[in-house]
Amino acid sequence: MEKYFHPARADSAPWRAGSKGLRVLMGVDGGDSRGTGLVDLVKALRGSGATVGVACLNGHPHRLDSASVGFHPQWPACDRVFLPPPLPPSAAPDRLSDWVLSVSAAFGPDVVHLADARHANLPWGAPVLVEADPCLGEGWRWKNEPNEIDPFERRQFAAGLVAADLVVASTRSGLEELSRFYGPFEATFLIPNGCSPRIRRARRKTQTIFSVAERGDLESGLWDRIAPHLDWPVSVAGGFDGVVSGPGAGCVEHLGTLPPAALDARLDAAAIYGAPSRQMPAGDRILQAASRGCALVLGDLPGLREHWEGAAVFLPPHEEAAWCGLLQLLIHDENARRELGFRARLRARRFSARARAKRCLGAYECLLSKVG
Repeated sequence: MEKYFHPARADSAPWRAGSKGLRVLMGVDGGDSRGTGLVDLVKALRGSGATVGVACLNGHPHRLDSASVGFHPQWPACDRVFLPPPLPPSAAPDRLSDWVLSVSAAFGPDVVHLADARHANLPWGAPVLVEADPCLGEGWRWKNEPNEIDPFERRQFAAGLVAADLVVASTRSGLEELSRFYGPFEATFLIPNGCSPRIRRARRKTQTIFSVAERGDLESGLWDRIAPHLDWPVSVAGGFDGVVSGPGAGCVEHLGTLPPAALDARLDAAAIYGAPSRQMPAGDRILQAASRGCALVLGDLPGLREHWEGAAVFLPPHEEAAWCGLLQLLIHDENARRELGFRARLRARRFSARARAKRCLGAYECLLSKVG
């Protein structure tokens, strides 16, 4: 198999006839599927004629059931949803592996599409594609913060990436990082994120700044320090506990984990969306904000520049004075905000669920042709 291959451009051809009858088993993390565009991807794949099953491969299956699993209520359009059986916290990892393989045997996939590399080295009996970024590609994070990731889990991730038939990332820089720290791989492929446009009544933007803290308190720490010097209120959502508050924490509205409807409402209303991330944000929150016309102010990361150069402003995540000055400028310059919001919305049209599904189908087709 080629080291790096490209199917036809996403917008250059209609749905491939070969997708009719294609069976795809998608392994997802049930606790983190709302912000990854996977729901939209499944709908788009099924619209092409593929049969899609979704299996929850959460690392803590004993915490899940059909009522509490995060993705379960959002998958009415997929063909099958598989939830892990209740297992005690001390259960051996082989118990989950046995369940995963029984799901695969029952569904009979042509292709296995995983969001968790730790399961890629199981004997699936079908070609395995792993979507490995943005978190896994940041080898520097594990290198500089060795206690952040359990060494055993790191070895599992590395073994899974090497075992996969195809390693996928949403950015070229992500692929380069993955290959540098965990490669070489049999094949790699670029599939940008995508989501379906949300058709809503036009809504006037409010004078607010909104952000989603993806991991820990890296983002919220900056907001706590600069919010007292901004003329607009700042709201930060995030699915993490124990936020470390700074001296100006009272100026920031910490929202915690928001349900989808509440998150959509915040993105609709916010005039400015900030992502001062020191590592590539997970999911498609920036894409969602852009599609709603928010002015984007992002951390200066190679992966973000690949997608948003010319449609956002980039600043080093640690330079508080620069963030404060730029945000104040946008707060008091409505024309600049509107221009940035317009550019962001225009750019977001490139990253649709349909385009992402076409790229996936091209990858599936190449995998099956190599296997066949």
